[in-house]
Amino acid sequence: MILNNRRSAKTLLFNTGAKFFLLLLVSSLIISISSCDKSSSVGLNVQPKNDILNVGYQDTITLATRTVKEDSLRTDQGLISSGLSLIGKYNDPIFGMTTASLYAQVQFNSNIYPTSFGTSPICDSIVMALQYTGTYYGENNGRTAPKKQTINVYQLLDNISTSVSYYSDTTLHKILGEDMVNGYTFTPEIPDSTYAEGSPTYPYNKVYRQVRIPLKRSFGQTIINDRLTNLEVDNAVFDGIFKGIYITAENTPGLGVGEGRIIAYSLPSSNVRLYYTYLGLNLAGTADSIRHTYYDLKLNIGGLFSHFTTASKSALSNAADLNTQIADTNRTHTYSTTYIQSLAGVKTKIYTPYLLNLVKNGPIAINKAELVVKVVSSTAKYNGSSYTPPATLYMFGINNDGTSYVIPDLISSPYYYYGGFNAGDYQYTLNITRYIQQVLDKKLANNGLYLLVPHISAVTTASRVAIGGSAPKNPDGSTNAYQMKLNLTYTKLH
Repeated sequence: MILNNRRSAKTLLFNTGAKFFLLLLVSSLIISISSCDKSSSVGLNVQPKNDILNVGYQDTITLATRTVKEDSLRTDQGLISSGLSLIGKYNDPIFGMTTASLYAQVQFNSNIYPTSFGTSPICDSIVMALQYTGTYYGENNGRTAPKKQTINVYQLLDNISTSVSYYSDTTLHKILGEDMVNGYTFTPEIPDSTYAEGSPTYPYNKVYRQVRIPLKRSFGQTIINDRLTNLEVDNAVFDGIFKGIYITAENTPGLGVGEGRIIAYSLPSSNVRLYYTYLGLNLAGTADSIRHTYYDLKLNIGGLFSHFTTASKSALSNAADLNTQIADTNRTHTYSTTYIQSLAGVKTKIYTPYLLNLVKNGPIAINKAELVVKVVSSTAKYNGSSYTPPATLYMFGINNDGTSYVIPDLISSPYYYYGGFNAGDYQYTLNITRYIQQVLDKKLANNGLYLLVPHISAVTTASRVAIGGSAPKNPDGSTNAYQMKLNLTYTKLH
């Protein structure tokens, strides 16, 4: 409609001249304003008093906001759907030490026969290649190389079952005394490419960007030996012998506040490559040379899940406020700043204690209900590093038993609900009209809402954010410039 009006106006300017059009426009506005004023007064005199529509607006709805711990998140589904895994460790300036680790099945690409590796095979080396996606979260000051990370890989004692659900706090038994990579240390810089075999001096087999972590050669030889002693070995048999691995950077030492990275890897493009030699046979069937080759194993996309640890403490003053909120169980208490963190960290709880007062004098129809959430911009940077807010925030309703549910606005359409981060205004705007209406109609209990990172994103991204809470004043008595607001436009019904 607006576009058509603009085109009509442009045509009129060209056909009749700008002066005539402006004169006509001004005249129309004067007539329109006069008519509106006149008709309003006439309408009020003629229309029965009880039939007058009462449209109201409220931006002072009382909110109680505080930070609470997030429940554990299911992490196997997120990896299967996205193929992304987070591995790394960083010391968040507000949220403290945060780590992301991976449990994974290692499998063959096809069945292995006694002759598959040739005659007298001997492992030269075995390398786990994790392909970078190019994204990471944490240290990014650009002045110096990022801090080194220590990777450990441990063999599992428990199987990973494709019929079991795994969560962010799930742990499996592992052989902790046998690190398969001997505490491999590397600098988590993401290059354009690297060399699978060779070096820049002796380039050979240049591959897409990845970190290549050498495993113990004895592990590769064990794989070869196990194959030689079986007539045929498939993945079901191999899973019984080698149950999987745990990949973690949790033992990375010496990360100061704001240092470290959590890195995203593409699992379908990652593998474990076994390099070995064998005796080549001539036409007479006798060994006459040593030959070099390799065999690739894969990380089973159906047998993976992430493990996260977060600690809401750091050297900064914000941490004291954060920890106080987490310990607070009074839902009517409110704070000037609240927090949201992915990786099963924390979320913000929002409660509207006096919302039902809106209908104490009769029912109303909610025309629009928008929650405006402002990002505390000063917390998005630290020592030259940028901590990007989550791309989207979701709101979940709270049942009487404390469990959560998807609010009706989110079910309707993501475009209706929105919830995306607006970098220009540095805020989120969330449409929760249907939810508010159903609470007022007592179809939903007024137990409050959780504001959080969507669950799939929460297991594949490491983002976090500090937002303005509902308290009008900061702890130091200054005005809260980031105060959260619920803006309501409604019509009184008669």
